[in-house]
Parts: sequence; structure tokens; C-alpha cells
Amino acid sequence: MNAQSTSQGRPSAPRPGPRPGTDDARVASRAHLFGLANLVVWPLGIVGTLVIYLVRGRRSPYVREQAAQALNLWLTLSLVIICLIVNLVTMFIGSVLFILVLFVVLWVYGLVTGVIGAVAARHGRSFRYPFAWRVF
Repeated sequence: MNAQSTSQGRPSAPRPGPRPGTDDARVASRAHLFGLANLVVWPLGIVGTLVIYLVRGRRSPYVREQAAQALNLWLTLSLVIICLIVNLVTMFIGSVLFILVLFVVLWVYGLVTGVIGAVAARHGRSFRYPFAWRVF
């Protein structure tokens, strides 16, 4: 999960992160935690993570990488949820239950992977979210 891919698709060695407890590890962890705010007050989590990406990402490649991973996840989930909302508004009642189940699944997925990413970043390990488009 932590392995990076080369241009040929082969995994390369994971890049080491900062020592746990350092400022870079704390800021990278916050980038993942800000994303969790999307579960309550969308899109504030994206805004907080984007600020970290733009401000602190210039100083630390590790913070930039982890903030980019968090942005990729939350932008992906936001796009899927917006599509589901459009579908909910335009579809028949029979699809409502299916869409509500998908909302719950996405919410739980965001919660679990966000916490895992925050813990990994806090311990100085790189983390890539599965099932997220790589925008940044």
C-alpha cells in the first residue's frame, strides 16, 4: 500500500517520511484530519487540506505528498457524492435505498481511510488512499 510506482508500473521502494513527532509529521497528519471535516461540513475539509498543501507543501516534500493524497481522496469522494445527489434528485424512488446505502458506505470509507492516513502520517509513514483519482 505504501509502495510508489515507477513509470513502468513496478513498485519502487517507499520513501521514508520524517521522524514521528516532528513538525512535518504533525502537519501531514493534520492534512488527513482536515479531510475528515468533509464528513460533517463539506467542503471545509478540502479547504483546510488545500491550505496545508499550498502553504506547507512548499517547505516539505513529505507534507506536500501527504496533503496531495488527502486532497485526491476528498476530491474523489466529493465528485462521487455530487453525482449521487444528482442521481437521487433525478431517479425514481426505487433507487433511493441504493443511493442511501452508497452514501453510508462512502462516509464510512472516508472516516476509516482518513484516520488510517492521519495515523500513518503522524508516524512518519507515507500513505496513499486506495480508490482515489490522482489529481495532485
